[in-house]
Amino acid sequence: MVNGFEREAVSPHTEGLGRLDVPLRGAEGGGPLVLPEGTVVSVGLTFRLGREIDGLAFEEVRARNGTVLSTARTVLGGFRPGGSYEVRLPTERLPMGQAYRGCTR
Repeated sequence: MVNGFEREAVSPHTEGLGRLDVPLRGAEGGGPLVLPEGTVVSVGLTFRLGREIDGLAFEEVRARNGTVLSTARTVLGGFRPGGSYEVRLPTERLPMGQAYRGCTR
């Protein structure tokens, strides 16, 4: 547990494929998750807390060929010690078209 925060799972939720479990760092089979262009997806975060945290935030960095294209910060709120908590981020449609190919998250 780092600074009172322990990540348990990161799970993309899609309309067609349902919930997809992503292996955490160090787990077997931790390759990239490939989703079709234009997929509607919401990311679910599951975590535990060892202390009270006010203003917990999720920061997303989008990069292409090592260059940061954008960053977005979503404030999740305050949480009491314990858990497991599961928070779902807002739904979004993945980019599509030739201009977005090779874009990584």
